[in-house]
Amino acid sequence: MKYAWLLPLLLLMTFCGKKARPFTDLHIATSTDANEGKALPFHVVPVDGELFVRISSIKPEEWFVSELVETTPGIQKRVFKGSGSNIIRVERVDSKNNFLLIADFGNTDSVEAQRVYIGEKNWRDKSVYLLVTRDSIRVIDKQTYERQITQ
Repeated sequence: MKYAWLLPLLLLMTFCGKKARPFTDLHIATSTDANEGKALPFHVVPVDGELFVRISSIKPEEWFVSELVETTPGIQKRVFKGSGSNIIRVERVDSKNNFLLIADFGNTDSVEAQRVYIGEKNWRDKSVYLLVTRDSIRVIDKQTYERQITQ
């Protein structure tokens, strides 16, 4: 009986722990040589499982001119050029708790370098930090992000 209060607390923590935050801020640092200095189209697409599969079957360079761009709601579109930092707030709505980040680098054909998936692993994160380099985008830690934006 001494620890009877512990069970309700553990149950509360279990149910609260699985819920996604209503939003996450994407902190994006771009290096001076990002996309060799050319404008870099960048989309943040809210996805569920089915939409993720559909988009994954399209090459990044084809995504930007596909019909899905026009018919998928909630896409946030940006263009990056040169070094700098940007913050994009993404909101989780209905079943679209995950996000696919798509960039079209002119000098690479690597699909992995041009896409980042922000999924269940990041549901509880207030911030996710990203680095856009010459030919790729990737998730980084906060310290690396801060070093990058102060250079």
